Amino acid sequence: MKRVHDDIPSHCTPLVCSMESRTANNAPGCQHSLVLLSNGDLLSFGFGQYGQLEHGDWDHRYTPTGIPTLSGAVAVAAGQHHSLVLRRSWGG
Repeated sequence: MKRVHDDIPSHCTPLVCSMESRTANNAPGCQHSLVLLSNGDLLSFGFGQYGQLEHGDWDHRYTPTGIPTLSGAVAVAAGQHHSLVLRRSWGG
């Protein structure tokens, strides 16, 4: 029987990522993280088996990946299987 995380390496190697904008806030969850950039763009990475990466799927992301549908964020938080995003306005 295959377990949920059998396809994930048992160790992690730090990854240096180049960002076009400065980081304003990081929100580490249990198995995923959100990165809010100073320009309001939002990135996520980690395990996505519950959709908490907000990319419209349940795929894992091993590098920070932009979420264009949630631009204009001012604050973020992450929990065990969820993500919270506070935006400037409802429409964008």
